[in-house]
Amino acid sequence: MPLGETIVAQGTPQGESAIAAIRLSGPLVPQLFKEIFGIENVVWRKAYYRSYKSIKKDKIDEVIVIPYPKRSSYTGEESLEIYPHGNPLICRLIIDDLVSRGCRLAIPGEFTRTAFVNGKMELTQAEAVADLIHARSLKSISYAQKQLSGNLGSRIIELRQLLLQIMALVEAYIDFPEEDLPLEQPEGPYQKLLGLQSELKALLDTYQYREFLQNGLSLSILGQPNAGKSSLLNSLMGEDRAIVSDQPGTTRDYIQENLFVGDYPVRIADTAGLREGQSEIEILGIEKSMNYAKDSDIILLVIDSSTLIAPSFDASVLSLLEQKPVLIVENKSDLALEPDWLDGYRVKSDWVRVSTLTGDGISELRQKLEKTIDHLADQFGNEEMIINARHQGVLSDCLSHVEVSIQGIETKIGVELVSQDLRLALSFLSQVVGEDDNEEMLDHLFAQFCIGK
Repeated sequence: MPLGETIVAQGTPQGESAIAAIRLSGPLVPQLFKEIFGIENVVWRKAYYRSYKSIKKDKIDEVIVIPYPKRSSYTGEESLEIYPHGNPLICRLIIDDLVSRGCRLAIPGEFTRTAFVNGKMELTQAEAVADLIHARSLKSISYAQKQLSGNLGSRIIELRQLLLQIMALVEAYIDFPEEDLPLEQPEGPYQKLLGLQSELKALLDTYQYREFLQNGLSLSILGQPNAGKSSLLNSLMGEDRAIVSDQPGTTRDYIQENLFVGDYPVRIADTAGLREGQSEIEILGIEKSMNYAKDSDIILLVIDSSTLIAPSFDASVLSLLEQKPVLIVENKSDLALEPDWLDGYRVKSDWVRVSTLTGDGISELRQKLEKTIDHLADQFGNEEMIINARHQGVLSDCLSHVEVSIQGIETKIGVELVSQDLRLALSFLSQVVGEDDNEEMLDHLFAQFCIGK
């Protein structure tokens, strides 16, 4: 990514809209602002309403334009934002004209990378920009905003300072080879390393919560044929997504859909009815459904509460139900039957009575499902800051060297070897906030951003 060039890109999605946004950043901005809009004495951060005329003096559109100085721009360079009408042809003509005047088309993430290079944000904040754009829930937005404000970066810098203190203590012993590093002193390097180890593990645990927020939980609807599994999926989705039929075995494979339960994204699957398969295709469908259920986070067990005969499941199903959070859905409540065998299921798990025919109980089911998901979310630990896949890899490497250092002190392998591992740990920790430059890593990271950001 060459520095010193003026880059341009559309900052809004392609397509028709009332207004579009075009962004420029670089040294040509002041000159272009004067040439295109005829304004000699620029007032920074002021919105101007002007005609945009091409280099050939042809009028392209009436636009709003805002210039930004280095100190208060997103990128740390002179920047310009142009707001034309949201016609794709108009946007293309303006961008083509700017390129003809000496600008270069920006590559994905180049504006944010420029902000990082110019010290406007550290690396975790830059990553939070992409997280904010791609957030799929209110909680995801909340955590992205916290990271954008610098809470994760600040914590990493604190841990880095702690590691530097530990290194100073350890290296003080290099001049005294006959001295052992103390294990018992609260302010000694060993005890501080144990504290650092605990902090790193706590941060690494938050990765599961990020995956949960980004990708959501998976939920399987299990039950015997004709219990109302497909009808339940349709009720939760609010549309006829799955085929409903009185004929047993209609669902031959699982059908997966996405929906929100409260603030959480959920992948929900209607599965093949659990019974002795009547055909090779149905048997395969049941096997695939069971495999999906084994990987699910929550199971909705749908049972037909209108029959006097209790459902029976084989040992593999019963074993699965003991391993997962299960919410029992007693369907067909409109038939007003509650056979005695229901009590045996109710003591094993939380339950709710519904009628997929009338819609009764569906709202209560959603509420109970949200509580179940909230309970699972609470198990992920620290919610103040969460790490992504890159952070996880780097922090895992850092933790490995910290733990080797701890073992080195315990086994008295030598101060020099402990110091070497601490230096490697510091290198990995610095990579989280971008203090240890790695061009290949930065190229890969910012390539995942959208163009214009």
